[in-house]
Amino acid sequence: MVFSRLRPGRLVFLTTTTTIVVALGGAVYYRPSATLTTGPNPGHWGGPSHYLPGKVVTPEHLESQKKFRTTMSNAEVIESPDPAVLKLARTVVIGVIATVIELGMNSYGYNKYTPVPSPEYDALLRYALKPHSKTLLTVSNHCCTLDDPILFGCILPPSHKWDYRYHRWSLCSQEICFKHPLSAAFFGAGKVMPIKRGDGVDQPLLLQFCQRAAKPGSWVHLFPEGKIFQSGSVGSLYFNARPPAVAADIGKLKWGVGKVVAHCPNPVALVPLHHVGMEGVVPQRSDGELRTHVPQPGNEAVLRVGREVYVDDIIEEWEAENGKLWKYGESGAERWESTRKEKELYSKIARRVEEALEDLEREAKADTTPGVVEGYRRIGEIKVFNEQEEEREREAGEENQSLYR
Repeated sequence: MVFSRLRPGRLVFLTTTTTIVVALGGAVYYRPSATLTTGPNPGHWGGPSHYLPGKVVTPEHLESQKKFRTTMSNAEVIESPDPAVLKLARTVVIGVIATVIELGMNSYGYNKYTPVPSPEYDALLRYALKPHSKTLLTVSNHCCTLDDPILFGCILPPSHKWDYRYHRWSLCSQEICFKHPLSAAFFGAGKVMPIKRGDGVDQPLLLQFCQRAAKPGSWVHLFPEGKIFQSGSVGSLYFNARPPAVAADIGKLKWGVGKVVAHCPNPVALVPLHHVGMEGVVPQRSDGELRTHVPQPGNEAVLRVGREVYVDDIIEEWEAENGKLWKYGESGAERWESTRKEKELYSKIARRVEEALEDLEREAKADTTPGVVEGYRRIGEIKVFNEQEEEREREAGEENQSLYR
């Protein structure tokens, strides 16, 4: 009776407001929590600067992780059926973000998304949209803080953007995305899980991500470089990259991708992606600091999909020498810590992924289409600008020192 007396406009407003409030409450209550008191670096957030005072975990941080949150652990939330309010939160967050990105990238020309047509791109869409029993694991280079939402917001067709079940699961550094309850709620509802940089392949947060990958038909994504590289080269020629001698020995990529693949209970469709053009959307300084928090216009993100990467031969050779690999989701959780031999296997798998990404990089650099050429030109501009800025800062520092002599 009350609703029948409301004007249509007010009814729409009331319904929309109620939906948003309920979705926000569900996102906050079921948000993923960071790992702060366990692992190789307890008491720190993780990341390259996790020993700096600003990164130290305070009692307030520990309390904020528990406030207004379910008492279930991350693992228990994963194992339980999704509550209705969490489904609603994911629908709202993912649907709104995907729609905004679609409008900004392709409808109003703020930036542009261009996939390179290929049988591999079509195969990726089939994996993403059609039921199957495999785990779809996509891997890509990482060029910008907005790579994940923009690229994956554009890959799916409009008919599937509001259905959260078709979207990928991904990872984000907990010191960036999960430090505060509201940001944790937002990213968690967007199907993003925390990871603690610097804690290695045996951290429990990676196991929780693998529990998502263990579900047949799931889609998970990794940036195996482990950080943003705006050098135009996969895993190299950028600050904090592995030195050439080390990269030649153990590879440029993080080994977590090898662990996810090696112990997955399902067959894994390992699909490499490479993109260029996102560097100009959120350019960075040479030390990794953002130049701006506002996405810049006039960029074209060109995405190419590579052939599926097969690592069965690597795994079969390892098992012939060392015995059957354990699988997470079956009997592996109780012995999540990896042996030295297993880490050698992860390294070999990561090297195979590295080769696939470098093949795509070579294809991109040989591409003469305007969008790709412009993307690499902007990478060069960012590099020159950073070098000039460093030179000015160095000269200013020398001048200041001379004043006190």
